[in-house]
Amino acid sequence: MTARMRSILALIYSLMFVAILLVPAKSTFASSAEKLAKREIELNWEDVEGAKSYELEIKSLRAGGATKNFNVEKATWEGDMVPGRYQMRVRAKDRRGVATPWSESSEFMVMLPEPELIAPKADEEVKASASGESEEIAFSWKPVLGATSYTVHVQSADGQIKKDDKTKDLKSEIKLPVAQAFRWWVESSREGLTSEDLKGGENEAGSEPAASAQKFTLLGHELPTPKIDDLDNDFVRRISWQKSDKAAQYSWELQYFDPKTNNWVTKHKTEDAKEPAIGFPKKWPGGRYRMIVQAKAPMRAPSSVSTTEFNVRDGDRSPEAEEVHTVRESINGRGLFVITDYSATSMHYQSQNFDHTNSSVQFSSLGASARVGVGYVKPEKTWGYFGLLDASAFQLEGGGGATYFAGEFDMQHRRQYFERDDVRQLFGVQFRQTPDVSAPIATAKASTEMVNSINLHYGVEYWYAVNAKTGAQANLHLYPSVFGISTPSGALVPTISYQVGLLASRRLTKSLTALLGYAYRDDTIHYRASGNNATATGSDVNSIDMKGHNVNLILEWAL
Repeated sequence: MTARMRSILALIYSLMFVAILLVPAKSTFASSAEKLAKREIELNWEDVEGAKSYELEIKSLRAGGATKNFNVEKATWEGDMVPGRYQMRVRAKDRRGVATPWSESSEFMVMLPEPELIAPKADEEVKASASGESEEIAFSWKPVLGATSYTVHVQSADGQIKKDDKTKDLKSEIKLPVAQAFRWWVESSREGLTSEDLKGGENEAGSEPAASAQKFTLLGHELPTPKIDDLDNDFVRRISWQKSDKAAQYSWELQYFDPKTNNWVTKHKTEDAKEPAIGFPKKWPGGRYRMIVQAKAPMRAPSSVSTTEFNVRDGDRSPEAEEVHTVRESINGRGLFVITDYSATSMHYQSQNFDHTNSSVQFSSLGASARVGVGYVKPEKTWGYFGLLDASAFQLEGGGGATYFAGEFDMQHRRQYFERDDVRQLFGVQFRQTPDVSAPIATAKASTEMVNSINLHYGVEYWYAVNAKTGAQANLHLYPSVFGISTPSGALVPTISYQVGLLASRRLTKSLTALLGYAYRDDTIHYRASGNNATATGSDVNSIDMKGHNVNLILEWAL
């Protein structure tokens, strides 16, 4: 061998390296009796110019380990090897079979093979079962012959999260944050063949993902459904919704109900809105609209769809037009509503009864009334409806009291003359009881009978909107008596009762309005005397007159 060839060999042996790859087996360096999983490996070195073959010597460094030699024609060797620590050296031979000196020995390690991973599967999307921000993930793998323990390594895609778990089982549970992508792999080991053997190397065992690492994604739980904000009125210039926790973007669709086709058509939509709001252009027509919103975020289940329908005013939707409309909110009707009315009364009672020896009764007293009613008035409608029941009582000077009832049903007609007012006329019918106290209070115990009558009702109310929550009302009500259902003696004689009053209203919530006011009421009823005694004739008329000052508190609930 020439000096030039020897110098080339020395340089090559000094650069010699070992590569371990999974390849088909060519040779074997293992006893079939060994109960360890064999690795298919490849050893290679740089080719030597002029070499016709190579002799490779591999020595096991275990106690009693064997040494084997292999002759190969190329600068590579492939074969099965039992995991462990080894030493190798190589020499080249020319065409005459003359060999160079042995290279320096080089140690290398054959590790146990990596287990076959079972779960999570490659590229699997694992859904979090709980609503929290972390989840216990179950990992599992197949056994490796000869391995006595395993180390599970989990690492986030960005490398910020690294978790390890050493176990003798074929499974492990590791708590991980949701909405993250991960890689995982498992190292198998046994006594004398652990990752500690690699310390000091450039890549410490477990510090970087193995080639067999599998990716999976831990999906976060479903995002909260975004709540679409209620609209104050139909002057729509903006539609917004509450931000959903963890949401990164929103998909939304605005639909318009086409009255010509009776179908919903898409007006606008987007899949990646960042802000929880959209503007409503003034060029879009009024009508019926539907808003659909869904929250989204990477690696999280999207929220349920939130949907709302709403009306949009046609024409001018400017802030100035809205201001006028908003001010009227304090007096506008809101559809179906219920009222309760409580009043305290300071009253004067006077009656003249010819059937009871020309009995004349006069006294002042305190009374109270409670009313409950239900009505239907829409701001865009001209006509509305209202009905109520009334229970009243007052004290008698001689002890006890008188209780009487009333009920009425009305139709209401509305008309607006100016921006802030309403004139409402009521046309209806009333049933009313009127107590007839027939004896002087100071001289004898009074007896009380009832006059039951049917009355017509005409009322006029003038409403004025002070601002969006406060309104004022002046009212006049007339009750002509037209028919007597029953009286203590003769037929009913027509009369007119009336009420005048003032009210102030305050909208407390969107559905509750309180009204406080004063009313003066004069209830008058006449009926003919029986003419069956010496003090009365058929032309005599018995009369009852109740005058009262009332303080009213009314609560109105929109349904």
